[in-house]
Amino acid sequence: MTRRNSGSSVRKSVSIMLALALLVMLVPAVAQTGSTAADSALRLWYDEPASQTAGLSDSNGVWQSATLPIGNGRIGANVYGELSAEHLTLNEETLWSGGRGSVGSYAGGNVSHSDSEWTSWVSAVKNGSRFDAEVLAGVPEDSSGYKNGYQALGDLYLTFSGAPSSVPSDYVRDLNLETGVASVSYTYGGTEYKREYFVSDTYNAAVARLTASAANSISLSVSMESKQSVTSNSASVSSGIGYITVYGTVSNNGLLHSTKIAVIPNGGSVSASGGTVTVSGATDVTIYITAATDYSTDHTDSSGSTEWYYRTGESASELNARVSGVLDAAVSAGYDTVYSEHEQTYTGQFGRASIDLGQSCSKTTDALLSGYSSAGSAEQRYLEVLQYQYGRYLLISGSSANSQLPTTLQGIWNNNNTAPWYSDIHTNINVEMNYWLASAGNLNECLKPLINYMNAMYDAGNYTVTAYTDADTGMMMHTQNTPFGYTSPGWSISTWGWSPSASTWMLQNCYDYYEYSQDTELLRETLFPLMVKQCEMYRQLLETDSSGKYVFPIAYSPEHGYVTFGNTYEQSIIWQLFQDTIEAAYALGYAPNDTVYSPKGLTLEDIESIFANLKGIETGSNSVGSYIKEWYGESYYGQYGESNHRHISQLLGAYPGNMLTTEELKTAAANTLTLRGTNTVSGWSLAQRACTWAAVGNGESAYTYLKYVLTNGVMKNLWGYHSYGGYGGDGRAFQIDANYGYSAAVNEMLIQSNYGYIDLIPAIPSDWSAGSFSGLLAEGNFEVDCAWSLGSVRALSVTSGSGGSCTVEYTVPSGYVLYDTTAGAEVSYTSADGKVTFETVSGHTYSFLDSSSLPGSVTGLAYSVNPDGSVTITWTAEDGHTYRIYRKTK
Repeated sequence: MTRRNSGSSVRKSVSIMLALALLVMLVPAVAQTGSTAADSALRLWYDEPASQTAGLSDSNGVWQSATLPIGNGRIGANVYGELSAEHLTLNEETLWSGGRGSVGSYAGGNVSHSDSEWTSWVSAVKNGSRFDAEVLAGVPEDSSGYKNGYQALGDLYLTFSGAPSSVPSDYVRDLNLETGVASVSYTYGGTEYKREYFVSDTYNAAVARLTASAANSISLSVSMESKQSVTSNSASVSSGIGYITVYGTVSNNGLLHSTKIAVIPNGGSVSASGGTVTVSGATDVTIYITAATDYSTDHTDSSGSTEWYYRTGESASELNARVSGVLDAAVSAGYDTVYSEHEQTYTGQFGRASIDLGQSCSKTTDALLSGYSSAGSAEQRYLEVLQYQYGRYLLISGSSANSQLPTTLQGIWNNNNTAPWYSDIHTNINVEMNYWLASAGNLNECLKPLINYMNAMYDAGNYTVTAYTDADTGMMMHTQNTPFGYTSPGWSISTWGWSPSASTWMLQNCYDYYEYSQDTELLRETLFPLMVKQCEMYRQLLETDSSGKYVFPIAYSPEHGYVTFGNTYEQSIIWQLFQDTIEAAYALGYAPNDTVYSPKGLTLEDIESIFANLKGIETGSNSVGSYIKEWYGESYYGQYGESNHRHISQLLGAYPGNMLTTEELKTAAANTLTLRGTNTVSGWSLAQRACTWAAVGNGESAYTYLKYVLTNGVMKNLWGYHSYGGYGGDGRAFQIDANYGYSAAVNEMLIQSNYGYIDLIPAIPSDWSAGSFSGLLAEGNFEVDCAWSLGSVRALSVTSGSGGSCTVEYTVPSGYVLYDTTAGAEVSYTSADGKVTFETVSGHTYSFLDSSSLPGSVTGLAYSVNPDGSVTITWTAEDGHTYRIYRKTK
């Protein structure tokens, strides 16, 4: 039995221990090749500082390939691990250029057009005329200041006195995924030095803890260099604490920024000069860093009248006071409390899900990565599991429930004010891929920033709808988006800029939150209103084609081909919206004749009628067999666009959608993937192919693309990349979507639940012939533990988060029964078509057990709390019985 909440500390309160249920279970053990904790710790580690990593020629290359990221979704940092001059790059999620104030007149980049222009455009495309799509936008390029993007906050430097000039033999720089802490350790002059770094979600502060084994042996100076326009960079000392204050504006748009740093020595002395705090002779030092801007997702001012505002209305002094209050709270709490809160919060999320493939490794991460192809099985499995859990770590660290904004092309990490693609919110696959892993990876709350952002950006997106079309409802976000309401089409529509259904695709991510949580309140209050408005927009814009089916009239398949009268990309997104909205309406208790959007009189029946007549997937024929068309008008594969293009937009119905309702369609999707081939220009493209191969049940091909990601899509610090001339000195640019997409693919290989039932290990490759997972989430809010060998499920446990009916594809072994281990009672189930269905109670766990070894009562149960906070449990053991301990947590 895999221990539930394995990442959480055993040091829970006595009240939790009182809820222990000890059950005798004689369940046959599943043969696995597990490894010890000592050689299976999930961590990235290296034996040299980032700047000394071989093969990196410039500062961008070092930052993106070798540094270690930490964050809480609001504040991000990258750790270099240098010896005498430690360096951390710093980020704050709302620090963006562009928008209001960057140009004389700003309207989200939009250029308004009349309804008659839309009508003429539709007519031109419908009649097959070559359409000059550039006319559709008329928006200026980045250089105008309309758009711009995510900015770098600055650099924190820790300059040490008496540091070694060469790398000590015991030097270790690592990032522990199980604790969310990055560290540097080494011995010099007989003294052991250690630095630990993390970002507290509770206190919204980055924390550095410097310790030494010998008293009074730490001396350093601390300073920050801002990468924005600075009004003041000053240091001071108060009550034995050194403070640094840096504030100013983003010169492009006037956005206010403020950073506060506290340096707290234990022992020794502290002084300040200019913008530097100096510590001499301390035994340990704690540093807190926090930052904020005056950004707000509210686009109006306090009167509600000024559009495109996106500011809190604070003055510089008010912003500084707010940031000081956050810093003071962390300082007052003290390091032990701040770390304890971090440990509880972080491990409570990360520890929900685990995978065991028999992994084991003792090599540095860069050595493991470079030797992956020829490594032994245990090492290969270790890197594969490490990369999976790294994606989960990056999502926790980059998209907290407390974040204001969704993740960008680089998460929340950026060292450059002109990052590739301005590190924007890219919406024609990238931000969507960023969140594919969230729900099944049991990190559903990480979707909340995206949900809140979609709600906040509705008015801006609606402005774009009215500026370009003759509709007046719904929202459009095109390919590039910023938090200042930049939802306009891009300036090069014939190559990438037109993607009117991108916001609808993002709503599909948001609806995942409900499907996996069953949170009907959020569905009713936030998601459903957005969804029905999108349906109303399409009711106004859809046109009938020659077959009488509804299509979106001006469609473009990212990022190649032509603008056409409907295409599979747009239709798959629209199809999923209508299906999800109908499902949501019934979940909320609507009847067919009920109005779901009052201003327009839109009824559920209207939505169902449109859905029934939507054009969906069309197949063509090729030498490999049937395939899914990208453009409805194509006569053969490759007629339009690039046959080996990085995007596989015609396959969104396979993944992340659920349009493949027949084996024939799954076969066609697989054939399309074969025709599309391998495009290694981008890690995310490889990850998307892995996800889609898994969705059609081909584990070997999915695994092939996971291996491609590891050999062609990630850098030395396991960050994903896109081939991009010149950036970083090696033609690569960091993009985080490959990391998130990799983890999503692993989820899809292990568990699928989007067709009304839980499908276990649907795409397991032969190299993963035996293993187990714990805590992955299925639609309906069912947490699943599973162990398998030789391609068959050997043990299965389902914990119901919301109650209701659960269906699992599973062949119950002869003599086995379904047992509610929470209630201690056998449960009935029905079986049909290779699936079992049973009713559940919220909070209860259900397992299939051998009827001859059902749980029995335990005698002599007692427990005691030890001085260190751990708990000792005793009971009277009986020969021939196996005892499993379940810990109930909130």
